[in-house]
Amino acid sequence: MLKDYVKDILKFINDNQNRIAIDAQIFDILDGNILPYVEKSLKEQLNDRALNVAVQRIPSINIFKMIMEKISKIYAKPPVRKAEDSSNQKVLELYEKELSINVLLSRVTTLVNATRRAAIDIFLKDNKPELRIIPAHQFLVYNWDNVDPMKINCFIKFGGFIDKKKGIPLTEPLPVYYLYTDTEFLIIDKNEEVVMDLMVDQNGKPLKFNKKGTVDNPYGKIPFVYISNSKYQLMPAPNIDDLKMSLLPLVLLSDLNYAVKFMSHSILYTIDVDDEKIELNPDTLVSLKSSDEDGGKKPSIGQIKPEVDITQVLKLIFDQMALYLESKNLKVNVADGQANKAESGLHELIKNADFIDDKEEQVGFFVDVEKKLWSLIKLFHDRWNSRGYLDKKFRQSISENFDIHTFFAERKQVTTRAELVKVLAMELEMGVTTRALAIKELRVSMKEEEIKNLLVEIDAEMKKLKELKDPITDNSNNEALSTKKKRDQLGMDNVS
Repeated sequence: MLKDYVKDILKFINDNQNRIAIDAQIFDILDGNILPYVEKSLKEQLNDRALNVAVQRIPSINIFKMIMEKISKIYAKPPVRKAEDSSNQKVLELYEKELSINVLLSRVTTLVNATRRAAIDIFLKDNKPELRIIPAHQFLVYNWDNVDPMKINCFIKFGGFIDKKKGIPLTEPLPVYYLYTDTEFLIIDKNEEVVMDLMVDQNGKPLKFNKKGTVDNPYGKIPFVYISNSKYQLMPAPNIDDLKMSLLPLVLLSDLNYAVKFMSHSILYTIDVDDEKIELNPDTLVSLKSSDEDGGKKPSIGQIKPEVDITQVLKLIFDQMALYLESKNLKVNVADGQANKAESGLHELIKNADFIDDKEEQVGFFVDVEKKLWSLIKLFHDRWNSRGYLDKKFRQSISENFDIHTFFAERKQVTTRAELVKVLAMELEMGVTTRALAIKELRVSMKEEEIKNLLVEIDAEMKKLKELKDPITDNSNNEALSTKKKRDQLGMDNVS
């Protein structure tokens, strides 16, 4: 049956090249590489000479990455997972620790918010299970069901390129696609041909083909967890809105920086001046000649200084960014004068925005993701364990009722940063959280090492403040205090 759809699947891949390119661009920006895309946007608007100046003045603020990390907070506090029985609980905790489940799902959250979809793959490495995230630009999902348009009939994973077949070099590299259905598996190239060189097992032995010309899927289901934030489309549209809005402020700031350059270096002009005899050192000098034929020429030198309302331009950028942040459920807190601080002010605007999340919707979404993930883990664990593939540490049986219940941390709805600080302070006082976790809540984008360094700095500052507050006493004061202490002990202050 899978072979019947190969031609349609390849057309589907070709039709989605634009989607794949956009998803790849978003992934690249999320990974920290934003400047080339701002430069590309400027290139479409400026001539080469202006572009050479403007690209030197692009501010390095990855707005897209900051916002995506800001709204991806559901795993900021690790959830609690419970299995039905104690033996399953041990296996659960083993996988939680060894596969860094919370770290992986935190990254998945950010990726899904950025590209609207992602997938999780499980594989065996050195006899140990491992998980990896498949970004949106590395796969597609395909539906041929006439009844349910949201059903995944085929998972298409991009397998890179091959430069030879059966040992024979190709004239040009061919893209390769791994096709998975619930019952079949096949690896093909863009010419609809099966790539026999890759159809081998983990020991390099050729896989056994069935009568349909494919290989049976031994797991009985598509071996991936597919995650999409769309309720109505199997594959949501690319996240062009967030992408464009994240680039726009940088383009506008680059325009402003470009204008300021010419405000700082004005243009000189001369009229009927023999400039060869004048020593000048301007960035730009324009020499003009008048059309006066009666000999009444009056040589002169002037200055042209461009004017830009910097304050209004910054206000425009801030107003647009604030409206955009509100659309992402980020409550904006703008301090007085912050809109006049260009790049640093824009950074603070995003950094201090408070995420007002729809807790129930997010929890429901990721509870479903976790169910699919643990179901996939059990499926692979059982097969690997029964065939002796697993490392000794993982050789544990999982009972059939491997139902994992995930409980996300409940917390009061916080609408402002000040309220969040109060809530975290109460939790610290009650001993239900740590300083490191509290800082992580306030600074979601901070890495573990950065939090540790910050705590060291805070402790050092607190120590200095404590030393400054301690009274400075000399020997006479110490003696006076000692005498008073003795009198108190003897009750002498009550003797008249």
